[in-house]
Amino acid sequence: MTEQIVDRWTTVGAEMLALPGAQPRHEQQEKHNQYKQVGEEWLKGFLDDWLER
Repeated sequence: MTEQIVDRWTTVGAEMLALPGAQPRHEQQEKHNQYKQVGEEWLKGFLDDWLER
C-alpha cells in the first residue's frame, strides 16, 4: 500500500473518519509510515511462499 492510496482513501472517504472507532487521517498516515516496511516484508514473504507451491 502506498502513501498515495492512504491519502486517497482518507480524502475520498473523509466522511467515514467521523464514524465511531475510526482513526483520524493524521493517525492513519503516521501508522502507514510506521508499518509500511513490515507490511512490504510480510507481503514479499507471503507471495514468495505462495508462488513456490
